[in-house]
Amino acid sequence: MLDCTDEQRRARLQARPSWREHAIDEHLSFAAHLRRTIPTVLHTGTDTPSQTAQQVAAWVRATAARGDGQPAHP
Repeated sequence: MLDCTDEQRRARLQARPSWREHAIDEHLSFAAHLRRTIPTVLHTGTDTPSQTAQQVAAWVRATAARGDGQPAHP
């Protein structure tokens, strides 16, 4: 899961164009649910886009190498 802090998520949602649905509280609730249920978390709020891309690529390679379809935990 790609994740950031609730404050960063709120700011990103508020920065969306006015025609986009914001539903900030719903997004924050869903993110909290995902944090409780998905063990693999990559933090987009603290890492650069390049670092995040490298982590995603490493996760994909590790998951593919396992060959069992189960996600690897970084």
